[in-house]
Amino acid sequence: MACCIENNQKFLIRTKDINVYSSILSNLNLLDEKFDLDVTKILTCKQTNETKRNKPKYTYLPYSSNFDYFDEEGFYEMNLRVVRFKITDDTYECLVTNLARREFYLNELKKMYHMRWDIETAFKVLKYIVGMMSFHSKKRNFIQQEIYAAILLHCLTNIITERIEVEQSDKRKHNYKVNLSTAVTNIRLWLRKLIDTEELMKRIKKYLAPVRLDRKYQRNMKPKSVVPFNTKAS
Repeated sequence: MACCIENNQKFLIRTKDINVYSSILSNLNLLDEKFDLDVTKILTCKQTNETKRNKPKYTYLPYSSNFDYFDEEGFYEMNLRVVRFKITDDTYECLVTNLARREFYLNELKKMYHMRWDIETAFKVLKYIVGMMSFHSKKRNFIQQEIYAAILLHCLTNIITERIEVEQSDKRKHNYKVNLSTAVTNIRLWLRKLIDTEELMKRIKKYLAPVRLDRKYQRNMKPKSVVPFNTKAS
């Protein structure tokens, strides 16, 4: 955020809710309701009696942090706009931005935040369908090579599947879309020339997935390590 501010750039960043201990908003004593407020955070690497007594005002950064914007006294003042709004009956979303309130109202911020959803789903496809959850090397150049290959495969899959029309039927409970998992598998076979273009289109149209709206699951985050090529990834 400080880097964007110092380079005259605008940002809109989601942060953890005020009730989460690790949130940058947790020590500001904000009301548990929707709001649109201006807050000031003073970053410092000093631990004095003043900074310890006023934790809502100061945020401590360790000396090992790579932060280049402290003044001569070791402080950096950051003025932020914090927006909190409901997304369900009992859950909220918090956004931090430096966009002016007179130019960007709450509804506009919601639309801008929603625009990032396509990026989130793209990361999901890259990780779980294309296979970027596990790399096969520890060397930086080889890891970059795998990332570029995965992105190219993802882009190629989108180009192909977006041009395929899926026939819908009133007899089905759900609408259906292309199953990206099987599409990626068959496009790999097509690139290796194990199947021709006609067979590829046939397989993509055959294997479909139902569109189920309003489904969500708790994120299950686990650390990942290198998986060598001679070991089958589970």
